[in-house]
Amino acid sequence: MKQQTPHRRAQVLRAALAAVEERRDTRVPTDLPGVAATVGDELALLGALTLRWHTRLAGLVEREQQRTPRDPVGATERAWARAADEMPGLRALLDHHRAHPRDDRTAEATVRATATEHALLAVAAGRAEVGDPRAAGAGAAVEQAARARRLAGLTTLAARAADDGAAVALASYRPRRGLLGRLRSLVAA
Repeated sequence: MKQQTPHRRAQVLRAALAAVEERRDTRVPTDLPGVAATVGDELALLGALTLRWHTRLAGLVEREQQRTPRDPVGATERAWARAADEMPGLRALLDHHRAHPRDDRTAEATVRATATEHALLAVAAGRAEVGDPRAAGAGAAVEQAARARRLAGLTTLAARAADDGAAVALASYRPRRGLLGRLRSLVAA
């Protein structure tokens, strides 16, 4: 039974991430079967989902920097934007809980998670060294630039979709039911 616990926990976390992406309501999906038994409470699940975000982000940063090694800032921004495109429900959930923590424990956890993310971004972009106290600010600036880059990309795709022959470009871009999905529905109508 104990050997099945890590496997079961992984299954529950996959289901939780799928629910977050499907629902897009910024609620931590503690209502799923097995969450309480394998993960714990809402804060534990939020922490596990945050780790999923950090893992995906770190992998994309590494991949993008291998692709464009002479542009660490741009590579890091593109990786963040791509992670947000791939996991828009999770990004929305994390942003929501960062802005509106449920309680003091959640506030503390999101502050720590945000600091970790910002340190990763700052170091990856070459804006700070590991352990540098300025990493949080530098990483926040990288995140803001990545958000702007992502928004500009979504705006460009929506503008292209307004042109007759450009709907194909929008159709090939597939974040799940986010802003772009809603734009696709409008263009198709």
